[in-house]
Amino acid sequence: MIISTAAVGVRDSFSTFALPLSASFGLSAAQLGITYSIGILMGGFTQPILGYLFDRFNSRRVILINVAVAGLATVGLSIASDWWHVLFLYGVMYSAALGGASFGLLGPLTARWFLKRRALVLALLMAVPTVGSIFVTPTVSSLLITYRWREAYIVLGTVLLFLALPVGLKFLRNWPSEMGLRADGEPEWPAEAPIRGDAPVGEYGRLGVVSWWRAFRSPLIWVLLLVFAIGGFADPINSAPVSWLVLELTGSLGLIGIVNTVTVVASVIGAVAGGWLADRFPRKKVLAIALLAQGIALLVLVPVQTFAGLLLFAVLAGLSGTAGVLIALVLIADIYGLHALATLWGIAFLFNAIGRVTGPVSAGLAIEFTGGSVVLAIAASSLLFILASIMILAVDERKYSARHQAATGG
Repeated sequence: MIISTAAVGVRDSFSTFALPLSASFGLSAAQLGITYSIGILMGGFTQPILGYLFDRFNSRRVILINVAVAGLATVGLSIASDWWHVLFLYGVMYSAALGGASFGLLGPLTARWFLKRRALVLALLMAVPTVGSIFVTPTVSSLLITYRWREAYIVLGTVLLFLALPVGLKFLRNWPSEMGLRADGEPEWPAEAPIRGDAPVGEYGRLGVVSWWRAFRSPLIWVLLLVFAIGGFADPINSAPVSWLVLELTGSLGLIGIVNTVTVVASVIGAVAGGWLADRFPRKKVLAIALLAQGIALLVLVPVQTFAGLLLFAVLAGLSGTAGVLIALVLIADIYGLHALATLWGIAFLFNAIGRVTGPVSAGLAIEFTGGSVVLAIAASSLLFILASIMILAVDERKYSARHQAATGG
């Protein structure tokens, strides 16, 4: 949580640096947007590579190297003297390392240590950096007021290099077996004791794989990846039609800020609640409900075009959005095991990123085709979430999940 909060804080505070960077280098809004977009794409396309390195080599070392690179890139921003320096240091170097210093690799590492409450623990790991970002932004703003943006980047980089990195060096381990343990802190079986630094055999479902590419022999992985792509393509929180409609209804940046704040708070609550529920009920049912809730949230916007309707949308979208991503990731861990988990998660994040890139373009074309109406684009997004919900219900979780294998003695 400490490592992820420190790493994600730099990304979440980028918009706070927009005006100082623009004033220093004469950057336009388009140039800043390009820098941020390249960062998103870089993170999406490098995540499978980082995941493969995590699965193939020393996982702890891969994470620590990425934390160090992210810290050095952040400190490097303090001496940037041109736009291409910012583009390289933030859009390429930091953004590529972020996936290895945040949930993308910390999640698979955490999944190795928990089985009974895996969804809840991963939910906390996902939610805490979001809560932290609420405090990071005003802290960065205070630094910018008191000092300069260069000093602010030095502070953020110092936190990564001299807080997050030492914590990782001290506490991170590759597998519980390195400490003579199994998941959830249980002692090793006698037969496992000589085999250190590997995954316990008993924590794999019937489709568990060692090589990531073998997972693609089963239709289930395609279903789960399609859900990730739909989640990015029709994401109600970052949807262009939704943003357009919100601006039309409020006409005030202050009210938009209130809606965004409600969404963030709801996403934190939804992630933790979704993890708690997913540990007590069939995960596919909780995921299906989360996807359906996102579809319903979009439908709320069309007939209820009031500020109260916007708040209802923010609550529904926030509660279900992060929870849906989390539970889909946990299902991949349960079904395909831990050996290739980071690679498979990286591919899932890539599908989600592709959806995020193509979604706004498609929505813009739909709005233009319908003469400026956002109703068709919002309705299509809602339909996609309902379709994804039905697809998830078709997954035979009891047959393939390690969670149920463990409950029935394998």
